[in-house]
Amino acid sequence: MGADGLSFVFTYQEIFVNHIYRFSSKNRSPVIVDCGANIGLSILYFKKIFPDASIIAFEPDKNIFRILELNISSFNLSNVELFNKAVWVEDTILDFQSE
Repeated sequence: MGADGLSFVFTYQEIFVNHIYRFSSKNRSPVIVDCGANIGLSILYFKKIFPDASIIAFEPDKNIFRILELNISSFNLSNVELFNKAVWVEDTILDFQSE
């Protein structure tokens, strides 16, 4: 998903209406790792369900990461760590291209 309106609407629908990331936990403050946080809608969703969760979020796209930082700071969310890095199955260097 990029930072455009159509992508926002689609992703909002998937996350907040269809609840594609819903999970149950007996722990009121789970640790959630978000690998591809994009602009942060998933983080907002997780914090809505688990306000005390600790979230570690990764977003490799530098431009999208800046939007992610702004969104998280504008909602004044706590216990959220953001990393401008990609997550992969091994420790290596990959080429990354922004949309």
